[in-house]
Amino acid sequence: MCIHQYGGDIVAFAGDALIALWLVEEKEGPQSQSTYMDNMKKAAFASTWCSLEIQRTLGQYDSSPTEPDRSKKDILTIHITAGFGR
Repeated sequence: MCIHQYGGDIVAFAGDALIALWLVEEKEGPQSQSTYMDNMKKAAFASTWCSLEIQRTLGQYDSSPTEPDRSKKDILTIHITAGFGR
């Protein structure tokens, strides 16, 4: 899945949901705050691009391809949320 390709880790499953994290290490020292913020931005962009790829790939997935009556087909819906911070 693209989560690993974008540097994230799947940390939990709950029914049909999953939780993925993009961890950013915070270090002490000169320019550590600006480096941390740059890494937070990179993680935010990576998780957002990953979410868009998941939505594009699975957002219109037909979960009943063998149903002969195409008016009864079930389309998988994807809901994604993101949160950022410490």
